[in-house]
Amino acid sequence: MEAHSLPGELLHRCSARTATKSTLLQDSMTQVMRWLAPLSTLTEDQ
Repeated sequence: MEAHSLPGELLHRCSARTATKSTLLQDSMTQVMRWLAPLSTLTEDQ
């Protein structure tokens, strides 16, 4: 039983970790887009 639960727990931890990483990446991308949005409007006006 333990042999089956160990890989499952590792898989669960890995998937949880990737989910956290992707969320952090998404948040940083959103932040970057917020920064770039005003800059792009400035360059478009010129």
